[in-house]
Amino acid sequence: MNVTLSGERVGTLFLQSDMQRWNARARQYASILGIFVLISGGLAWLVSSKLQILVSGPILHIGTDDESRVRRPELRCSSG
Repeated sequence: MNVTLSGERVGTLFLQSDMQRWNARARQYASILGIFVLISGGLAWLVSSKLQILVSGPILHIGTDDESRVRRPELRCSSG
């Protein structure tokens, strides 16, 4: 980049950047995010499995209770 003063070139500006710190920070944030996602997924799985038992248990129990109370009619064939 040229530096000018009153239209006359007086120098050149050169910028150099080291992205090593930025890359290290990005890797650190990615690691933290990955750990967070794994822990959140594990907790979600644990809660959903407990809720599944809590919700579906009584529903399955209803099906077995009704079967013992209901009499099924016997079907008979008669020729006549």
